[in-house]
Amino acid sequence: MKNAASLILTAFLLCLSGSAFAQDTPLSDPFAGRSAAGESANARAPGNARNKATLKTTAGLAHESSEATRRIRAALDDKTSQSFIQTPLVDAIQLLSTTHDIPIVVDTVALEESGISLSTPIILDLKNVSLRSFLRIMLRRAGLSYVIKNEVLQITTAEEADKYRVVEMYPFPEALTEKSSEVIKALTSSVEPNIWAVNGGDSSATAVENVLVVSASESTHEHVADFLEKLQRAFEQR
Repeated sequence: MKNAASLILTAFLLCLSGSAFAQDTPLSDPFAGRSAAGESANARAPGNARNKATLKTTAGLAHESSEATRRIRAALDDKTSQSFIQTPLVDAIQLLSTTHDIPIVVDTVALEESGISLSTPIILDLKNVSLRSFLRIMLRRAGLSYVIKNEVLQITTAEEADKYRVVEMYPFPEALTEKSSEVIKALTSSVEPNIWAVNGGDSSATAVENVLVVSASESTHEHVADFLEKLQRAFEQR
């Protein structure tokens, strides 16, 4: 009898252990129907307390990626003042990385395949603008863009950046919870319309109760966050 009781107790403890492990292990995203090249920044649906959170900044819009990724997104909102006069691209990138204390790497394979040299001269003089805006302007002139991938900000070609898909989840404000279909229709018809699956593209926006699930490029998510923020302000002012 003692042996039987011991076996039952052991099985029970193993079940408890297995349950705890399952809760702590990140779940794969059920909406990530993308190629292996696109990695998702998964986030769990917020609880009731978080559903009431206001949509103020990109970093606050339920981006529940790793701490390193959140820190990079926050740094992109920081102000920067830089003057590059014929500065090699690699040196400009290194200076921005050091100044804002974020890891920046270069997708050298993609640049080499596109014939873009790390010694490409950068000419840009801007003061008190967001790091995000500075990077967009600087990189666009060189035919480049950036993605946040593997907890670093990666400089790559505009073509490669467009291929990379990130899944993010945005809680609807209370005023918009019952209007999810209308929000999605407005979003997919006014924010880069050609990219959405409903219009023949490969990005998607789906509502799951009070959460908007969006699979799109990093730059598109910035536009989505801006769209939702403006939409919420408009409803609050009615």
